[in-house]
Amino acid sequence: GERAHAARSLREAVTTRRLTGRAASSVGSMGEVPPPPAAMRDLDPPFPQGAGSARPGLTANKPHAAQLRGSELATQHVAPRRKFVLVTNAGVVLIEKARPVDALRELLLDDVHEHLMRYFGAYGQAEAATMCLAVALGACAETPAGRSETDGRATGARVGAGADVGDFFSARTATPAAAAACAERARLALEDPRLTGEPRVEEDVDTVPVREQTGLTPTQTGRFDQFDMGRAIVQPRMHFSGVHAACYTYAARLLAAAWERPVATILSVSARDGGSLGNGMGTHGANAGVPKTVSGLASHARRDRQPLREAVANGAATNGAVGAASAAAGWLGGMLRPGRNVGAPVVCTLPPDALWSLEQRLRPLERFLARRRPRVFSQDENLAAGRSPNLTGQRAYDPRDPKRRRVDPGAARRAEELSLAALRGTLRRAAEASALLRIAGEVGFARVAANLSRTDADALVSGDCTLRLLATSAGGARLASAIVEALMSSLVASGDVAAAEVCAERLQHSCPLFFGGEERRFYRAREQLQCARDARDARDVLLAETKTTEALVALLEVPNAGNLSATLAELADAGCFHGLVALPLCAAAALRRVRGYAGEIGDGENSEAFFAEGALFSPFDPEQRDAGQKAFDDVDRSNSVSMTASSPETCREFICVALRALALGTPDEGAPPGSLGAVCASLSPATRARGLAAMLERVAQASSPSVALAARARLVAVAAEAEAAAAAAARAGAPFLPPPSARNSAALVASVVEQEGASLDDDAFVRRVYQELIALDKDTELLSLPPGPLEQYLAEKGAFAVAQQGGALTQGQAKHLELLAKLYASKQRDGLAARVYFALAERNARGAAVALSERAALFDLAFTKAGGGGGGTNHVNGVSVASNSVESSDQTADAAFVETLDGKIKVLGFQQRLRFAFLERARVAGHHSEIANAALVAASDLERELRPLSDMFNDFARPAEMWEICLEMLHFSRYRDTEGDGAVARALWDELLSSSATNGVREGSKRVALRSACAATKALGPKLFPSDTAFPVAHVALKLELLAAGLWRLEGGEGGGGGNNAAFTSNDAETGEDDVAECVLASTRESFESVHAAYDRLLATPAHRGHHDRTVQRESHLQTPALRLRLLRSALRVLRRWEASLVALSTQNANAFAETAGGGFGSYGGGKERTRAALADVCAGYAGEARRLLQVPTSAQGTAEALAADFEALGRRLAA
Repeated sequence: GERAHAARSLREAVTTRRLTGRAASSVGSMGEVPPPPAAMRDLDPPFPQGAGSARPGLTANKPHAAQLRGSELATQHVAPRRKFVLVTNAGVVLIEKARPVDALRELLLDDVHEHLMRYFGAYGQAEAATMCLAVALGACAETPAGRSETDGRATGARVGAGADVGDFFSARTATPAAAAACAERARLALEDPRLTGEPRVEEDVDTVPVREQTGLTPTQTGRFDQFDMGRAIVQPRMHFSGVHAACYTYAARLLAAAWERPVATILSVSARDGGSLGNGMGTHGANAGVPKTVSGLASHARRDRQPLREAVANGAATNGAVGAASAAAGWLGGMLRPGRNVGAPVVCTLPPDALWSLEQRLRPLERFLARRRPRVFSQDENLAAGRSPNLTGQRAYDPRDPKRRRVDPGAARRAEELSLAALRGTLRRAAEASALLRIAGEVGFARVAANLSRTDADALVSGDCTLRLLATSAGGARLASAIVEALMSSLVASGDVAAAEVCAERLQHSCPLFFGGEERRFYRAREQLQCARDARDARDVLLAETKTTEALVALLEVPNAGNLSATLAELADAGCFHGLVALPLCAAAALRRVRGYAGEIGDGENSEAFFAEGALFSPFDPEQRDAGQKAFDDVDRSNSVSMTASSPETCREFICVALRALALGTPDEGAPPGSLGAVCASLSPATRARGLAAMLERVAQASSPSVALAARARLVAVAAEAEAAAAAAARAGAPFLPPPSARNSAALVASVVEQEGASLDDDAFVRRVYQELIALDKDTELLSLPPGPLEQYLAEKGAFAVAQQGGALTQGQAKHLELLAKLYASKQRDGLAARVYFALAERNARGAAVALSERAALFDLAFTKAGGGGGGTNHVNGVSVASNSVESSDQTADAAFVETLDGKIKVLGFQQRLRFAFLERARVAGHHSEIANAALVAASDLERELRPLSDMFNDFARPAEMWEICLEMLHFSRYRDTEGDGAVARALWDELLSSSATNGVREGSKRVALRSACAATKALGPKLFPSDTAFPVAHVALKLELLAAGLWRLEGGEGGGGGNNAAFTSNDAETGEDDVAECVLASTRESFESVHAAYDRLLATPAHRGHHDRTVQRESHLQTPALRLRLLRSALRVLRRWEASLVALSTQNANAFAETAGGGFGSYGGGKERTRAALADVCAGYAGEARRLLQVPTSAQGTAEALAADFEALGRRLAA
């Protein structure tokens, strides 16, 4: 039956033809005619002559003999029917062997379904569908041998395959109408599910054994296919239709020769000497199959053209002699500019004619897949109508059935359509990659490869760059875009605008995914930049500016259509510095939009997965299919151009590279010649400064809409002025040309797209610019940017909140806070600046310690800003908006802050003085003594961090016996003893006076000791007076008097008893008394009343001191006659000075108590007369006290009487 017929149809029959004559079989009368060179070239493209191995480590590729590779089924879409020549004694007979596809064409013309069914059964569904696809695409059509124009005498004997051995292969398939009919019927056969089947999912259904055992029909086995506990569960498997297998098989056979073949290799030395560098073909192949319009550009570019003469002619036509000279200079500069990759020539391993043939075979298949409308399968129709299909013996998919696993029969259909869509995208990219390689080879592949960057050139000749890589990976797409960039750059740099335009048109037509309309506009803009550079060389400034502006406007519309880095270098060379910011920002915005849309239809970050999966769109809705194809093309194009701007971060880095080069004048390490950094660094210092200012101005516009709005308003004003001037000139009859700034506003003010690119990733662009400017130490330029985002950035990076809480800061954070303070100061927000400086001065350093001098400078800045402050009041456009209550509270807070600052500054001053004192002590003691080492350690501890006042007093100053500093600390802290008697201050004064006097005693003179103590008192007293806590005047005067009287025993002295006073002569005593009295007056800043009060306490009676002054009562020498005599002499000296001051004040008609403290003689009013009267009474009392000194030695009794007389005389003068 059916199986027997299928077996008989596999037999091969030979048509028997009787030939005239006999074959000379003894001499080998039969031979095969070699296939055409074009077919051999397409099936096995030869390597170029002398090309090295495409993969490192392998030997050079050698030409091989032409031969067919693969079976007849795999080559019949390219190779013609095999031809044999038979030599007989009657002549030569040409015999052709028919191919399986020839039999298929005959069957398609017969249009008998049963015959097609047998054909599909004989060759299998996949092979038969593949041949139907080849016929539908017109890939196997050729003129039969019987009608050959080359040999009309051939007998047409053919060898065929099939059941009918009659005259089966007629000439009816050779007519155009028959060929069209065959193609249409082959397409219908592919759509026939009876021939090509349907995609399906093989479920876990075991119905076959049930039918075989019971003999039931498929429709009767629905209740027997229950779940079997003992049987293994089989996962559902996907089975695609014959159309799917045909498309993939046919595509694989088309691409087999070039798919895994390296596309480029390095030319060996011998071939290089031979001069075969144009298209990498050598002597292999011919351009017979390539149209003249395809190969014309290569020959025109290499042989017939005279580019220098053409450039001069074009320049002369544009601008006369000046244009000719500038065009010649531009052409020579482009030719003499060093290439980016110098080395051995690189050739393409695929000849241009083979690439053209491959492209012509791939495009029909891609168009077939694009126009094919997937059929709606019967299962979908039955399910929509609620019927059970039961075409394959499976149960209908019923979502309401809870007993079965949910297997959607439409999943196989959708998976097949997605797979075919992915195949279509791959074929399209493969065809366009072939076209790109072909055009590059015709222009000059070695020239194109020489313009690639080193990285791209290495990737091209590494052996891994294949047609598969170019068509199926993002890396290949980037490399293809690099080839486009090198190709167009070489043509643009040569100055041949016509050749560049022709090449751009061909690229746009042949490979729009790599070079579409946007790319063409992009390179036209680069041509405008070249014209601008030529105009600049010709000293035509206006034309150069106009061309540059026009180029920038065009580039901003298509920022991602070409090599962004090379374009930025050209803009920098043309002096368009604001374009170095505008173009990358527009590119970042466009790239993020494309990536975001790609993320909806595929993985935007992993484009390789998208290449593998294809476009995810519905093939049943034409609108969805068109939208999905557009998305597919956009993603392909985005992957192609991503070799220069793979992310917005890359775009931002381009701007930072230009900023660094303009600021430093040196490019980044490893920057190649002609790169963006190298071009910017090569400019003059004045140009670099101007360029940096222009870039920062554009950064400000892009990061701040208000700044951009203000700039746009200024531009509108300029345009209005230009229009008014033009109107006035027109009325006057004089021509007027408006300035370029009034015509090209889009290039001079940041657009919305730029602002969108600047706002990506939470304003990452402007933060990156801040980071770069800080690293370059461009503080002035940084502070010129808009303050809003800058303030937030500096406060965040400087950890201002942490600094205010006393946390540790790094050097980088401290630098950010310093810039924040400068920003506040520049914006006249002095109060905030003072608080930032205060936080910096008090910070704890993480890492290197902060020097005390630096902290002191920061405190001074904070105090200065706080004193001139106003930071608490809000200001809007210079107008205060704070209320009265808020202002008063702010002023109170500012006053408290200023007071705190003043205290901090003084405490820091103590710490600095301690450190300097320890350093001086170490210097004096020598660098190797224990004292010096201890002093250096203490100085280091004081330098490391800020110390509290109590720590400095207890841990440093007092143990080191620095009594002056201790007393000043005591005065500053307003220290009060627990008992309130000032014992701490008295003890410190005792130590100070004792140490000062001891130094004088060591020199061998008591007079020197006294003077040393007095000098210390004069130096320190004015700093502490009138502090009763730190400067007890009565106690200090008593100690000095005891020292002068020899009653204070000191180390190295001569004793401290009263008998030693006899050693002083009268003159010595008087001198000592004057020294003490003058010292006390000087230390109190001539406060006669305070000094008189101190001496009056010392001369009081014991009973009075016991009730009112217990601190002085403890001194046992106060009742000694000799000491009391000295105290009276000092009191006399004080009263005389007081009387002289009263005389001077009366001369000046001034109040005697204008500068005295309260609580004295002038406290109750009365003025000068009352004071003189009171002093006269005091003199009378002191005179009586002098006469009562009866226990003094006999030699001193006359002195006491004279002293009493002096008091009386002074009293009389005061009372007069």
